[in-house]
Amino acid sequence: MDLRGVWKLFVKGDKEAFRRIYEAHADSLYAYGIRLGGDHDQVLDCIHDLFVHLYGNHKIAEDVNIRVYLMASLRRRLLKLGKPTEDLTAKDVAMEMEESAEANLIAKETEQMTWERLKYGINRLPKRQREILHLRYTLDLSYPEVAKVMNINIETCRKLSYRAIKLLKADLQTLTYFVIVLSSFF
Repeated sequence: MDLRGVWKLFVKGDKEAFRRIYEAHADSLYAYGIRLGGDHDQVLDCIHDLFVHLYGNHKIAEDVNIRVYLMASLRRRLLKLGKPTEDLTAKDVAMEMEESAEANLIAKETEQMTWERLKYGINRLPKRQREILHLRYTLDLSYPEVAKVMNINIETCRKLSYRAIKLLKADLQTLTYFVIVLSSFF
């Protein structure tokens, strides 16, 4: 069930839904509260007060953007306490967006490198190992089915598959090490 469905149960007082909503949003609410200038204890108190207030409150709208609703509610609670002492400046927001954009770009480039390396590794495998991987993981055949298609015994099929995966893992571990070393320079 998606979080919107869980939210509807949460509004009706479901304890499991309450736990799931809390766990899904508590960390980001805490980070946001700290970022707004609240101190650790005040932010935690406000988050807990917010959830206590919301639990079983049947006046809450069921069709809301949950994250925005919770963040706005937390912000109002902090303002009532005299927090935030510092509001987010345009410069802060721009820096966070830039860092987030950089992280997304690095993640996309790393994923692209991984896929390229995986394709390269698969193309280097012997023909029978490539065929087994294709039948097993692309066409989702079982080992007995793959063995039957290739006219080999099941144990041979498993061994060839294992060897192929072992070679691919070694290639990808080398790539991961390279990415980690490379990222330490930036």
